[in-house]
Amino acid sequence: MFRSIFAFELRQQFANPVFWVVFSVFALLAFGAASSDAVQLGGGIGNVNRNAPYVIVFLLGGFISLAMLLAVIFIGGAALRDFDNRTAELFFTTPVKKRDYLFGRFAGGLSMAGLIMLGVALGILAGTFMPWVDPQRLGPTTAAPYLWALAVLILPNLFFMGALLFCLAVATRSMLMTYVGVIAFLVFNLVTGTLTADLDTRWIGALIDPYGMAAVEEATRYWSISERNTLIPPLSGSLLINRAIWMALGALLLWAAWRLFRTDREGWTLRRR
Repeated sequence: MFRSIFAFELRQQFANPVFWVVFSVFALLAFGAASSDAVQLGGGIGNVNRNAPYVIVFLLGGFISLAMLLAVIFIGGAALRDFDNRTAELFFTTPVKKRDYLFGRFAGGLSMAGLIMLGVALGILAGTFMPWVDPQRLGPTTAAPYLWALAVLILPNLFFMGALLFCLAVATRSMLMTYVGVIAFLVFNLVTGTLTADLDTRWIGALIDPYGMAAVEEATRYWSISERNTLIPPLSGSLLINRAIWMALGALLLWAAWRLFRTDREGWTLRRR
């Protein structure tokens, strides 16, 4: 049953024009950031090669904040679609298991968000091959930094953010409350980043940054230009601990969504006198 719901969710998302519009916008934005200085995400690249592993990792990392939008549209939307369209009762009159229903919806939405971030990676790759890019600023093109960024940064972040918004959507049955959760999460990230910006507390910021970019910056802070042109950040130390923390929190939120899920339309509400 899980596979049936997962496949149904993919068909629904592929048939939605929103997916193709968002995919195109993200891919074009990545293409512009990789091929021109007119589009910048996370600052300039200095004297480092345009296709250096360091640049690829930080370009893909720059899209993490925008990925919150993907989590809302494709994962939060998947949690609420049946209730918004008033078709939930059709599902719950069949012997579908709550586990298959929820995780099938979540996996479908997460897959679509992941495909869009894959489009971002392809946009960056295509941008480095444009004829107007100075060939003196290009090094060898390898798949390693793209795969590293997708596996270590993008997919774990999508999983955590998706689990957070999926849990909010399942518990409240409200897209408004899901957006409130997005705003609260962004404020939390901004405040913690400001409070841990001091040199003595930088290691704390590397651990509690949900995006993992603070840990990447800490690992590459003293790299030379040659190292940035050739090396990929090591998955160890603060970065490894950071990824483990936020992946575990994502799994906990997904479990909470399963526990809080109810088949009635209203979901969980506060008691009123």
